This record gives sequence, C-alpha cells and structure tokens, in this order.
Amino acid sequence: MEEDLKIWEKIKSGDTLAMKALHDRYYYQLYLYGKKICHNSSALDEAISDCFIKLWIRRNDLVISRSVKSYLFLMLHNNLIDILRRKDYTLHFEEGSIPDLPDDEMFDELDRYAKLYCTLEKLPEQRRRVLELAVFESFSYAQIAEKLHGCIGVGSWHTQVEYKDITVTSTDGSKLFTADLSGGADSWTFTGGDWRRQDNTISPAGPNSETWAFTGDKGWTDYTISLRARKTGGREGFIVMMHAQDGDNYQWWNVGGWGNTVANDLWAAFSATSGDDITALLTPYVEQPGVPIVSLAFEPDGQLRISQRRFHNLGDPQLAGHWQVPLVVVWGQGGQVHRTRLLLKEQTQVFAVPGLDTADWIYPNADEAGYYRWSLAPALNARLVRHAAALKPIERIGLLDNASALFTAGEMDGTDYLAYVTTFGGDTDPDVSASVIAMASELRGTYVTPRSMPAYRAYMEAMLRPALDRIGLRPVAGEPPTNEPLRSALYSALGHSVGDPDVVAECRRQAALFLEDPRKVGPALRAEVLGVTAYHGDAAFFAALTATLQKTRSPLVRTVVIGALAGFHDPAIATQAMDFSLTPALNSTEFLMITLRTAGDPDHSELATNWVMKHFDEIRAKAPPEYTDRLIGVAAAGTPELFNQLRDFLLAPGRRTEYAEVNITKSSERMTVRQRMRAKEQAHIEAYLATFPGKSLKD
Repeated sequence: MEEDLKIWEKIKSGDTLAMKALHDRYYYQLYLYGKKICHNSSALDEAISDCFIKLWIRRNDLVISRSVKSYLFLMLHNNLIDILRRKDYTLHFEEGSIPDLPDDEMFDELDRYAKLYCTLEKLPEQRRRVLELAVFESFSYAQIAEKLHGCIGVGSWHTQVEYKDITVTSTDGSKLFTADLSGGADSWTFTGGDWRRQDNTISPAGPNSETWAFTGDKGWTDYTISLRARKTGGREGFIVMMHAQDGDNYQWWNVGGWGNTVANDLWAAFSATSGDDITALLTPYVEQPGVPIVSLAFEPDGQLRISQRRFHNLGDPQLAGHWQVPLVVVWGQGGQVHRTRLLLKEQTQVFAVPGLDTADWIYPNADEAGYYRWSLAPALNARLVRHAAALKPIERIGLLDNASALFTAGEMDGTDYLAYVTTFGGDTDPDVSASVIAMASELRGTYVTPRSMPAYRAYMEAMLRPALDRIGLRPVAGEPPTNEPLRSALYSALGHSVGDPDVVAECRRQAALFLEDPRKVGPALRAEVLGVTAYHGDAAFFAALTATLQKTRSPLVRTVVIGALAGFHDPAIATQAMDFSLTPALNSTEFLMITLRTAGDPDHSELATNWVMKHFDEIRAKAPPEYTDRLIGVAAAGTPELFNQLRDFLLAPGRRTEYAEVNITKSSERMTVRQRMRAKEQAHIEAYLATFPGKSLKD
C-alpha cells in the first residue's frame, strides 16, 4: 500500500512511467475480478482502460490517501454497473450477479491468480486457453472439449515405445481415421526427432528421444482415440496427444507416467492380454503389507509341499497374510538344469513334479524373479549349499540375501548364517564377493565386542584376503573394470578395524598421490583410500585433508575429503573434525556428514552423541531443518541407554519437531530389532568366530 501511494504521488506530478507501472501491477487483477461479472472481453477491456484514463485525467483533482488499489477496483465496479444499465453490449451476466467489492482476502486471491495468468501468457495458445477456461471460467472438461479442435499424435519422453492399430472414432461410432503405418505415405509430421514406420508400427528412430508424431485432421473436435502401445524401456509412460495444432499447441496424456495410473488399471490390462486373472494374483501384494515366505519340503510319496505365511522380523507380531504366489523353481539333476513353474494359491499345497524329489539341488527363486522369501527343509538346504556353484551369480546373491533375511527373522541361527557367508568367501564373481564383504562387515556394529575383536580380524583376513590377492593389491593397467569397485570394498573391509598392514600401507601410498593430484587415484578407490588412511591417521593427515578441502573447487573431491574427515579413529582428531564442520569451510548441507559418519564407528557413538548435545544450537543455526531432524542417527549404532539419552534430548520442548519424532520412531524400531538379535545370536557368532584364528578359508 505504501509503495502504491509513492507511485500515486509520481503520477500526480505527471510521471508517465509511474502510470505504466500502476497499470502493469493491477491490470490482471482487475481483469480477473471483471471476468467474474462480464464475459465479454472487449467490454471488460474497455472498462478497465477507462479506469486508468480517468485516473490520469483527474490525477490533480483526486485525493487518494489510503489505497490506490481499492480506488481502481471501485472505479471498475461502477463502470461495469454503468455498462449493465446502458446495455450497450450483449453481456453474459445478470443484474443480480455483480459481486461485492473485493476485501483483503479476495485481493490476495486475485494477486495469486494474476501471477498465474501472467505465467499462462507465456504458454502456447491452445494450452493457455484450456487452463484459462478451467481456472478462470470454471468450465468442465466436457465444456472445454467442445471449444477445442485438432489432430492426434503419439510421443516419446524418456521412454522407448512403439505404437500400432491407431484409429480415431467420432461420437456417433463411425470411424474417422486409421493411421497409415506402412511407411509409404507422408501423412505424419514429426517434431523433436525422426520416427520409423515398419511392420505396421511407429516408434522413435533414436533412443530416449523427446519427440512427437502427429497425424489426422486439425478440424476434428470430439473424438475417441484407440491404439495399442508397447514399452521397451525408459522411465515414463505412453504419450497420447489430442486437439493438436502443431508441435507447441496440443493436449496430451502421459499414460502410466507421473504416477497417474492406479494398480488395478495395470492389472486389468495384463488380465485382458494374458487371459489370466492377474488382478486376483497381484492385488494382495498392493493392498496388504508385508511379503510372503514360502517353505518347501517333500512328502513321503515324493510330492513337493509348499506352505506360505507372512514374513516378519524376530520378535515382531505374527500377523496373518495370504497371497497367490507364482514360483519358478530351478533344479539340477545329473548336470542338467530344469525349471518348473508353480502357483501357490492356498496356505499349503502339494505339487507333483516328476523327478524333483531326486534332484541334486533345488533353488526356489529362479533368476530372483519372485517377490517372496523362502526356506528349505534341512536336507534340501544342505544339498543346495553343496551345489551352489551351479547357480547363476544373481541367484547366489539372492541366496545370500535370503539367508540374511532368515537370520534377521530368527529362523537361522548365527552359526548357520556365518557358514552360509563363509561358503561364498571364495566366490570369484565380483558381485557375489561384494555381497559377502557387506554381510561380514555388518557383524562389526552389532556382534563384535573388544573381547571377540581378535577373532573377528582373523575371520575377515582368512575369508577376504584371498580375494584381494586374486585381483591384486594395487591397480594395474588393462585389468577388468570390475576389479576396482571390488578392490575398494576389500580395502574398506580389511583396512579399517581389521587393520591389514599391507592394505593400510597401500592406502597411505595412494592417499599421498591423491593429495598431490586427485586424478592419480581411480574414482572408485578414492573414498576408501582416504578413509582407511584417516582411520589410522594423525594430525598431519588431518591438516592435509582440511587444506585440500579449502582449495579444491571440485564437488567430487570435496565429497571424498569430507568423508575422510569423518573417518579418524583417534578420538581427539575425530572431535577436531566435528568442530571443523561448524566452520565456514563446510556449507549447510555438507557439515553434518562428518558427525553422522563419525557416529557410524561403534567406538565413537558416545563421542558423537555428546558432541551433538553440546553443539545443538550451533547445528540448528547452520543446518536446514530436514537435516537436524535426522540427528537421532548419531546414536543409532550405540547402546540403548545412549540412544534413549539423545532421544530425550531431541524431544525436549524447544527441540521437538514432527519429522524428528518420525525418525526417532523408525530408529527406535531398528534399535529394538538389533537388540533382540544381539541377545539371541551374539554367543553363536562369537563361538563361530573363535574357530578361525590360525585357519585359512579352505580349512
């Protein structure tokens, strides 16, 4: 309001630029208010122009001491009433339809709509018209459709797709058009890239194109488009266009994109195509929580018995659940591999599969295509482990993942679980090796105590060092590209708490090269090379990292250096790193990475938690709220007592936030599961690890 009065004073002195500024500021708001009264655009535009003309002519006689805006709306209100009374135009309003003058709430609404209207002005004509009719004139979809016309089109946006059988039908059911997909006619126009027409289909000529193809009559108004489409790749859906005038003016529907298709639409389409009741098969997976676990065993007569129930973690409530579970069982016999498809509809079913009961091995989830957990009877499990090399790499990874799930559910004890993990310690596939490394490394935070740490180091050395020796301690030119990420994982597993001297020395060598020039160390190795060196590092290395951070302009280099600053095992340097995070050297979205990663070291949970509580006000002043909401993660690897201490601190009045409560609840659930597992399995894990000192993986 104060700014309007300043503009008004300039207008009174004859400033034409000030008059233009006032016009530009309120024209659209006046127009939108007037549209509620008068749908005749010419009459409305003339009424608004008359307001500004009168304001300019009478500027020296008018006294406006409060609101120029209110005066303009009053002038327009009166102008429109005069038009109504004179009936100079055939207008689309009745005498009782003129609304009251806007109040403050309506002024705010008009301001928002005016900004939207200005944005719409930048859109292509037809798209702008559709939004104007819907937003400003409250037309229904049917009313909008009556005012539009144009041809049809199909499109591709981050999707590989092909279309066929494209027809257009009028409202009376007669066929208006069948698209020519023979490739011989030029009835199509393309924008954004070429399309190919062959085998009675049309598809983009290039991958990942953002391109449209148009055909038909631009005079068509109300019609139905029918087509068949097949997606072969990409992240979006099928683009279908209607009422198209050109490459900028059209309406479109991204079918299956942007989350606009509900599950039942997809299931119905699958059912119609396959002839099977896909809806009944898949709906339970969407409408009930959880996942099934299927158990396989043989009956005395050799038939396969499969049962299902809801999978749950150790100690969770055993809730009911029922699915139709499609299984593909792969099995080997005499060197031949067979596949059998089964559909489990009941809680327990018996299947007769010739030859299956004498199979050398059985794997219940071929190619990891099924969405279920599984368990085998002990005898079948033993057969599978003995023949695990016959499985594909993806199935061996799936077997390990399933074993981890059964362990967390309390259905496999720690001895059997580690026997599974150790069985695959010598696997030469890099992806399987990566799974083994991750599973063995995860033991550290939950089950390994200072007393069992020597045995854990011996176990990790015995199981993982042969893999590092196989691919080589140092990178060499021309080696397989899978070696570098595997070597990185092995550096991490053997270099931190295990402290393999060769690994530590090699990481220090490469860290020195990185500090000279980051390009001298492979991208996949940088984080672990610096991390291992920091874990065993001193104040000099800390100083070198901070100096590198402050001079680099590369986001990738910053990320790995910040990660290394969080890796010091020396408590004094770890505290120094967290203090450093509060300085301007790290921005608001980077600095908490140091504290959260420091807390990931089980030996530093208490250190990091106390630091957070001491510096909370500084953290809150620097970090965005969504970052401070995650601070409970600092105590996630600690004891329940430490977790509860930080929980109570974060939930105290003045610190409590809605999302912090959500994160605390989730973290508390994970802490509960971890404590249950530790109570049940720590003795088994320690007993297994105790057998490893002095032994090799072969032993």
